[in-house]
Amino acid sequence: MFDLMNNTLEQEWDYFAKDATKDHELTIIREDGVYRHLRVATPGTNTYAWEIVTWPGHLAISGDVGDGYTFSRLYDMFDFFNPHATTNDTMPSIDFHYWAEKLGFAQRGTEKRFSPEQFLHRVREAAEAYAKEYDKNIDVEALCTQASHHTDNEYTAREWARDEDTVLSQDFYWEADFSVYDHHYVTACFAIADTIRRYNDVKKTPQENITAPATV
Repeated sequence: MFDLMNNTLEQEWDYFAKDATKDHELTIIREDGVYRHLRVATPGTNTYAWEIVTWPGHLAISGDVGDGYTFSRLYDMFDFFNPHATTNDTMPSIDFHYWAEKLGFAQRGTEKRFSPEQFLHRVREAAEAYAKEYDKNIDVEALCTQASHHTDNEYTAREWARDEDTVLSQDFYWEADFSVYDHHYVTACFAIADTIRRYNDVKKTPQENITAPATV
């Protein structure tokens, strides 16, 4: 079954990995145990660049990508995020919901936003299911058109859904999820996974293969 949220995430990852960050490089500014300061950027520009700082029990990201998110879970937060770091261009296996639970208290709830597209997608799903099971003569397209006039915000969408309870059940009104992960949160998660992938690549490089700085 088509999943609007997953489809959107895959599109965002393609742009992130194949366009926005394709020339990025990792710079280790500081590393002292779990105290780290890393920067990922295309040399000579701050566009789509970010920095990650870790200290005991915390990881924070700032910059042009993911600015302002702080996660807290393990003493070394790289241990928390490392299993999800991709080793190639495929989208990392991020559990966005679980990661959001590790955000600072004041940031929880900011990771998702109401999506008119997701709302209309859920309405169509519910209407088609009702038509298949109860009334094949229901005009699904007309219902979806009506729904499209009530997408200004989540409150408006849910109030409309409540009034359409012949087709849309009370469970739909109370429990249906009309949200998607916010772009800024998604790219922050991508950036963290990408940073750790780059960090792992540096750490597994034999010391003798690291090019020494040029002397003058």
